[in-house]
Amino acid sequence: MTYFSIILCIALLIGIANFFLSSLKNEKIPANAQLLVDAWNSLSEKR
Repeated sequence: MTYFSIILCIALLIGIANFFLSSLKNEKIPANAQLLVDAWNSLSEKR
């Protein structure tokens, strides 16, 4: 069960990384990705 959850998390991370890399190659950032970037920037500024 633990191995399955670890593999699932790794697959999810790889999927997210592929999504961001493909959006960077297309130079068209979707609205959802832009919201995530703005949220990450606001979180990093608070630290």
